[in-house]
Amino acid sequence: MNKTSIRKMFLVGLILVSFVLLPTFDSSVVKAQAPDYQPDLMIGYDTTANYAGGGIYNNTAFNQTIYQIIDAHKQVGYRLRVENDGDPVDKFVITGSSTDSYWTILYKDVTGRDITGNITGSGWSTASLPHNRQEEFFMYVTPTENVFYGQESVFFVRARSATSGNQDLVRGVITIRFNSANAGGGNQGGGVTPGQPGQPGGGNQGGGGGSTTPTTAQQPDLEIKTAGEQNYIGLGVYEKPDAVVIQSKIIVSSAAFNPAVVNLGVTNVGSQADTFVLKAGSETKDWQVSYFVKNSDKWDNISLQMLNGYRFGLQPNKNLEFKMEISVPESVQTGDFAEFGIATHSLNDPVNKIDAAKVRVNIDTDLDKDGMSDLCEVKYGLNPKDPSDAQLDLDGDFVINKEECTLGTNPKEKDTDGDGLWDGAIVENTKLILPGLKSDHFVIAGPVKSIIGTILPEQTINFNLINATDNKSPFNYQANKDGMLTFQINKDLIIQPGGYNLQTIGNGKVFQENQFFVSPYGHVYKKKNHEPMANVTVNLYRCGEGCCQFMASTITDENGVYDEFMLPAGSYRLKVNQENFNPYASPIFTLSKDGNKIDILLGLKTPAWLIVLYWVLGLIGFIILVALIWKLKDAFYKQEILAYQPDAQIKNGDETDDRYLGDTIYNLDGLGQSKEQEIAAEQTAVFHLKVQNDGRGVDKFLVQAYPDKNWNIRFFNILEDGNEITSQILGTGWESGNLASGLTKEVRLEISVKNEEAIENRFYEFPIQVTSINDPSKSDVAKARVRLIEKEKPVNNINSSHNNNNNC
Repeated sequence: MNKTSIRKMFLVGLILVSFVLLPTFDSSVVKAQAPDYQPDLMIGYDTTANYAGGGIYNNTAFNQTIYQIIDAHKQVGYRLRVENDGDPVDKFVITGSSTDSYWTILYKDVTGRDITGNITGSGWSTASLPHNRQEEFFMYVTPTENVFYGQESVFFVRARSATSGNQDLVRGVITIRFNSANAGGGNQGGGVTPGQPGQPGGGNQGGGGGSTTPTTAQQPDLEIKTAGEQNYIGLGVYEKPDAVVIQSKIIVSSAAFNPAVVNLGVTNVGSQADTFVLKAGSETKDWQVSYFVKNSDKWDNISLQMLNGYRFGLQPNKNLEFKMEISVPESVQTGDFAEFGIATHSLNDPVNKIDAAKVRVNIDTDLDKDGMSDLCEVKYGLNPKDPSDAQLDLDGDFVINKEECTLGTNPKEKDTDGDGLWDGAIVENTKLILPGLKSDHFVIAGPVKSIIGTILPEQTINFNLINATDNKSPFNYQANKDGMLTFQINKDLIIQPGGYNLQTIGNGKVFQENQFFVSPYGHVYKKKNHEPMANVTVNLYRCGEGCCQFMASTITDENGVYDEFMLPAGSYRLKVNQENFNPYASPIFTLSKDGNKIDILLGLKTPAWLIVLYWVLGLIGFIILVALIWKLKDAFYKQEILAYQPDAQIKNGDETDDRYLGDTIYNLDGLGQSKEQEIAAEQTAVFHLKVQNDGRGVDKFLVQAYPDKNWNIRFFNILEDGNEITSQILGTGWESGNLASGLTKEVRLEISVKNEEAIENRFYEFPIQVTSINDPSKSDVAKARVRLIEKEKPVNNINSSHNNNNNC
């Protein structure tokens, strides 16, 4: 037995002991195995690929909830994924929240099909899913006009195993941070008679009726039409840039018909002369938009002025015409689209006196639906509005025009690239025969056919032999009348070890590519003194599906070198069995484009007495190591630290640092991490909030809370003095900045009475939520409680004090 075998036996013994001891260790680090039939439902926002709830199964949505605060009347989209975490094939039934007076809820599958009725009814069933396979679907939640400021709504989705009934639940929580009165009346304004401007109304659209004359001193009215239309739309309609509904146009186009043209008109419907600003929204990547203003009978380019907004003056009831030219990129595909916004506002009142429009360009690259792109048809003089020309073969190369456009070849030339091979010709089969040694290596190519199957005799077939350093050796052969050819690779082209590609070329494209390697190579040495060993047989095995089979062998030269292998791509192993030496077997390796240099060291066989000594020493070391592992097991198995985890803690302002509550407690109801103070109506309660990073790595946290109409609430970024951060925390949230694992950030909170209603209620509970920015599914809540008491009268000229340390 050699030294390597002894070491392996020793390591196997250690592993066995570890498995014997493992049940005595802390089991909290081992994830519980899912039941046989178990859905794993996950939730994330539709704008990201991140999910909450993976590997978590419960009916409470604990650690499977994501939160969203919306500051405007907009839709929130969720991406949901259900995965089969059970072993057998299973189906899952999905149910979820339905539309109510506050929210409209829509569900769609990955194809865009509406499945709302199923999910909000008896349930929508997934396909049969094997173990670890998933299916995705989407939930879209839109607030109605009935929502109110501060409203928090919860939306749930449940997945149930159709076989066992096991369930998993996720939630989305949305908080409204806008007043419905300010959200606008949508598109609910009254009718507008063409040619008679109406009153500007709230929300997205002006709502005046009929021939009512506007009373505003400043008001631009933006209208829109496509180049082929006679009449504008939008007179008397005033829409905001983020809520355009009426003043919208759709153009179907492609790069073959550039540019797409839209006309705009701006009228001063105010009672006074005014200056207006025309401003464009952000442009879509790779799309270019040019802007023009009509000056007498010509169009002046104002694209540069539009970068900061184009200013122009108008008298009452006067108008100015503009034009947008939208250039469609050649890279777009059918079904792609791009939207472009345009808005104008009064320079005197840019917030309220505004009107907007938008245009959407839908891409159809094949208007006549004949399978040829419009660009190809226009380029080669075909008719993009005649579908019959797709089936013609204008150049007689057995490739119809439709296929020529697909290949990128000229439908009016047989051999577009002049390589001797007709357009659309392919080599049906190219086979490289590699027996394993650099001896006879043949390539069989052919027959050469057109893409419709017709044999094309005596075509020139080109090849490239590319080595590991990307040096190219081009050569070509001509097929016979049956389109066939056979040839042998020249050994002089493959003398350098490494990877090679044999490419079959035609029409400027690689039709087939065979990869092979001159590899492995190296030396065989004596392990003791690195002396080269000649006449050693090196055996090569090809490995796959758990076994290795003999493929070829070679013998080292007088310098101990072996380098005769030439192989297809794959995994291999080298073995050597040399008399009086220990057997050698290399690890399984995958061939590399740079070649696999493997030097083999052969060691003499170990004497029997030395084997016995190794056994004794190994047994002694094994006993010592087992005792050490047993003694130190607790040091190796600590409870798993969460990847991202905020820890919110709280104490009263006059308490010492050891009085913080909530350390390593994580919940959303403040249980175990709440502090209460009693104060008189004219006093202020002071709390100290600590935000601690309990995760593994660097993270930053979002601190959020909600205002209350009866109480004065103030936050500061340090415990003494500091800058006030109340508007951030009570708004979209205040960021703590990056905190390494275990580090903290402290915030001061001051609460006092604002009005009589607070005094009547006597008690106030104020939650503060801390959320990981890297993983929004990880949150923690601490609570501050304030209780009002009657102010005590002084006794013996000594002022009584409250537990908040504020003297009366």
